[in-house]
Amino acid sequence: MKGRSLIRYWLGAYCFAASLIASNTQAADIYTLLGLQMNQIKISQSSFDSWAVAGRVGVWLDEGIGIELGANLPFRYEEIDSVSVDMDYQLSAAIRLEGPLRSASTAAYFLGGFATTRISGSSSRLAAAADDQYFGPFVGLGLVNRLWSHTVLSIGLSYHVADRNINIPGVHVGIRRSF
Repeated sequence: MKGRSLIRYWLGAYCFAASLIASNTQAADIYTLLGLQMNQIKISQSSFDSWAVAGRVGVWLDEGIGIELGANLPFRYEEIDSVSVDMDYQLSAAIRLEGPLRSASTAAYFLGGFATTRISGSSSRLAAAADDQYFGPFVGLGLVNRLWSHTVLSIGLSYHVADRNINIPGVHVGIRRSF
């Protein structure tokens, strides 16, 4: 499946899963996050920056324990010495462990799960191109800070081990809203 078709398929699955979750949960059990993420695609000794729109949808299973699906859809990538490497998309499924926000306005969180990432690259000097998909463990750490009732600012770090020689650390900032 090509990247754009897979993204449309995933977005449809995302909406379907969100509607199923919504029909089986109470108010404030569902959350969504929309933000900006900067990833650094590290391949052996080289690294390339990629900027993406990040989105997540999840459901709280218990206080401070949630499960979520995420997607990063890049809109800007870096070219170095006629070589460009782009992350076409990154999809993830994770468990979220988060400290309580009842008495404090700030809490820490941990994400652990798996991600699949499609990376494409090309060299204008060599007239060569490559396109491959990678699956591996994904972790994240960060802080959330309450802005308003049911709305928090999220700032965090992520790390995806895509392959033995490919690692993708990232930094994100976003707004999370509970329903």
